[in-house]
Amino acid sequence: MSRLKYLITLVMILLLLSLTSCVKEKEPEDVLKNYISLVLRGYIDHAYELLSVKVKDKSTKEEFIHALKIYKGKLKSFYLISKKEEKGMVALKYEVVIIHELEKEKKLKSIAYLSRENRKWKILNPGF
Repeated sequence: MSRLKYLITLVMILLLLSLTSCVKEKEPEDVLKNYISLVLRGYIDHAYELLSVKVKDKSTKEEFIHALKIYKGKLKSFYLISKKEEKGMVALKYEVVIIHELEKEKKLKSIAYLSRENRKWKILNPGF
C-alpha cells in the first residue's frame, strides 16, 4: 500500500471515530421515558442517576429507593401529550399505562420538569 493510500485510510478512520463521539444528545422525553421504565423495572438506583442535583440534595439515594419501591411493575405505554420549553427548563405533559404485578393496568397523567446539567437533561420532578 502506498503512503498516500495509507494516509487517506488513516484520516478516514479518525474521521469516523470523531463522528461517533458527536452523537446527538438525548431528548428530554427520552430521558423521562427511560426514568419511568427504570423505576418500574426496579432499577431505582439507576433512575436516581437521571435526577438533577437539586433533587438529589433533598433526599438520599436510600430514601429515594425506599419511596419508589411501590411503583414496581411494567411500562405498557408512554404517550407525550405536550412539550413546553421555557428558560432552560422543559415541561412534559405525559400519560403512562402501568401494569402492576397483579396484571392490573393503571393510567397516570402527569407533568414532568427537566433541566440541563452539564449538557444533559436531568429530571427536576418526574411527576409521580
